[in-house]
Amino acid sequence: MGCSKQAEGEQPVPDVDATNEPAKPRRLRRVWLALIIFALAAPVVLYIVQFIFPSTELWCGYTDIDISTGRIRHRRYLVFCRVSERIEDSTITRLLPVDLVAAASAEWHRVHSNSPGIIKHHVYGGAISQMRVLEMLWESLDAPIEVRRKMALHILDLWKCGCGYHTAQEYINYLVFIPYEGRDELFEAILALPTPVIPNAEKEGEYTYLLPNGKPMSFEN
Repeated sequence: MGCSKQAEGEQPVPDVDATNEPAKPRRLRRVWLALIIFALAAPVVLYIVQFIFPSTELWCGYTDIDISTGRIRHRRYLVFCRVSERIEDSTITRLLPVDLVAAASAEWHRVHSNSPGIIKHHVYGGAISQMRVLEMLWESLDAPIEVRRKMALHILDLWKCGCGYHTAQEYINYLVFIPYEGRDELFEAILALPTPVIPNAEKEGEYTYLLPNGKPMSFEN
């Protein structure tokens, strides 16, 4: 009594391995589809989150300035991990004595932060552009190196007073209206001015800020 033969024309019954085999390509397709969707959606989600919470280290770049030496630092972050950092000397840094720069303790302050489509300026937001304006003024007035160095030190003193870049802007605005013929008198006043920041002897934390000619500014802290 043996097993009966399969009837003619009857479809063979697939075994277990044969039924499972087609499921593998389907699973792979789902995995690849999920990866593609994630790759397309991740930048969009990052952008939306960065737009709602700007200046976070999720996807952002920062530019800082060292108000002790004028050095500029660029940093970039992605998902809270720093992916790059670059520090460069500025016009002011190159004017300072090498030993002063080497001995200075860095005091980094934020100039601006940027993420896709968003740029946010901070307390020292105008500091880098101020250095560019100074450089143009020095060229137009043909300022000697000792005058440029003294003015660079003045700008650093004004940055350190706690008012961001605003007092330094008053100092620079005065220079814009100096005619070329009056430059020698201006240079003498600048070289004679030890610092444009004078502490108030009667009220701690208050200062008098001086213009390049040694006269008080209208700016008040």
